[in-house]
Amino acid sequence: MTTPVASLVPGRVEEVHVQHGDEISKGQLLGLIRSDEVGQIESELISKLLELEAERKQYQVKMQLAEKIYERKKLLLEEKIGSRADLELAENELEQERAALRAISDKQSAATEACVQRLKLFGIERHEIDRVIKTREVHHLFEIRAPRSGVLTMRDADPGEIISAGKTLFIIADLSQVWLTAQLSERDVSKVKCGLSVKAQVEGYPNLEFPGHLNFIDSHIETETRTLPVRATIENKERILKPEMFGTLTIETGKASALFLPSKCVQQVGEASVVYVRKSGDFYERRVETGRSLGDNVEVLSGLNEGETVAEEGSLKLLGMALQRLSK
Repeated sequence: MTTPVASLVPGRVEEVHVQHGDEISKGQLLGLIRSDEVGQIESELISKLLELEAERKQYQVKMQLAEKIYERKKLLLEEKIGSRADLELAENELEQERAALRAISDKQSAATEACVQRLKLFGIERHEIDRVIKTREVHHLFEIRAPRSGVLTMRDADPGEIISAGKTLFIIADLSQVWLTAQLSERDVSKVKCGLSVKAQVEGYPNLEFPGHLNFIDSHIETETRTLPVRATIENKERILKPEMFGTLTIETGKASALFLPSKCVQQVGEASVVYVRKSGDFYERRVETGRSLGDNVEVLSGLNEGETVAEEGSLKLLGMALQRLSK
């Protein structure tokens, strides 16, 4: 299973900390990208917030003055010196200043949210915006971190390279399990379903079998080959299997007892299949009925019992001797 790691931030590659084939841990720093475009957005946010903060201070001064005027008009009214009209006018001016302060807060929230939405397009998280608001500092460097553990199977980034947003820089593969895709004969389609146990063999390790299970069956037969694409998840805890290896997939559709012989034990005499069974130190020809072939082995349906010894390497020679006797 592979996971591409892309940079949503456009810019220049500043540092790359990994090499092809490295073991990668989740969260590990893979590289740094310098993005002036993202830095510009953060700079605009800081400028807007500073501007609004200056306005806020002005309105706070005005509101403090309005509060003092209101309190004085209220006291004059209580002492029968001022008029209620003057008090109501002062109260109205105070509310206007309070409303102006609330509007500044709304503008700050709107500016922040607009910046958040713009930076989301580059994969920048909210905590980065919070950092900018708190520190008033612009970061031009952005980290590319591994989303999962695995092996780095592709690196397409070098320091100094200019990259566009969305470019895949790395691919991380979890090789503890691998996918093996295979083509299933049309006649066997009805025998399989997802979840069945499978065994895989690859050319690089012909004597090893790798267990797994079927996890995908395509919905369409390929018209040219009359086969159905299937895929299995194969256990690979020792990391023996590598991407792009060729192999064969055996799907366990059920269990049944059967007698199999190496194919070289069975010889053809006309249309008959024969084997040479050892008895009392000699070999005797016996006709058998054969069935399925499985690799280098053939199934014996009848004519032979389990435990009997048959000739393997010399069976062809025994056939030749038998034919010579017949010709005489």
